[in-house]
Amino acid sequence: MKQPLQGMERAGRKHLDRAQYWNLSGKAAAEGHHIREHLIPASVERGLAEGRSDGDEAWNAFAAELTAHYTGTRQGENAAIMNRARNGEYEREAPTQGSVSSMLVAFCICVAIMFVFAIQGLIRDTLSGAILLLITLLIIGSAQIGYGMRRILDRSWYKAYLAERSELATADIANLASGVVLIGLVAFLRAYGMSDPLSGIFQFILTIIAGSACACCATRFMALRAKRDRLLDLEGQAQTWFASTEHADRLDEYKYVYCSQFEAATGGGTHAAQPHLSAAGV
Repeated sequence: MKQPLQGMERAGRKHLDRAQYWNLSGKAAAEGHHIREHLIPASVERGLAEGRSDGDEAWNAFAAELTAHYTGTRQGENAAIMNRARNGEYEREAPTQGSVSSMLVAFCICVAIMFVFAIQGLIRDTLSGAILLLITLLIIGSAQIGYGMRRILDRSWYKAYLAERSELATADIANLASGVVLIGLVAFLRAYGMSDPLSGIFQFILTIIAGSACACCATRFMALRAKRDRLLDLEGQAQTWFASTEHADRLDEYKYVYCSQFEAATGGGTHAAQPHLSAAGV
């Protein structure tokens, strides 16, 4: 659920509807609405409370603050990022929220199946509660493999699509290694507890398969989520640059709204000429 903007806050993803995530003018629309519906009325009220009687003077004070927060943040604008956002490339490249959620569901199903088998084993064979601990360690190991593998899988994408280098951190390698060790350890302990070698081999293979399936789902989920978040961040940066330009172009529009409300509050007539409203200023 989107959150309302507060004060001179710039819009982020949390302030947008899902339909605005990949809309280049999404932040401009959200911020423009906030400026007209909240910031301008609050500034007019504050100016009247301070005893101001000149609408232009009150507007100039507000415009200076507005410019500092909303139109002075275009430094470092990247043409490549803007062009990709304008052409909808980030949306086409990004995994859908449905695909991310489906892999999370698949991971949860793997976890549920393992616990079901563990509970059935407890009921049937009256085994000790240690089996639940082993299943928990298996899930932790799978998640650690997911954390480590997602960076490895994404390195080529970062280089090819984003022209960025993605260095493997020590933590990524450590997570991958510890996850493999945990799964192997759990498989060995499950096999060691069997009464005959054949059952032990079967339990070892079954545990490895279960851990691998869970690790694959975890890896895929984390990789898709990281890719989607990264592309949403790039789209969001382009939206902020676009919004800053839009606000600079709309200053006359904002002045008209401001002076109209100021004069209406003081009982005077509106003296600012109505500007041509921007098409993006919805």
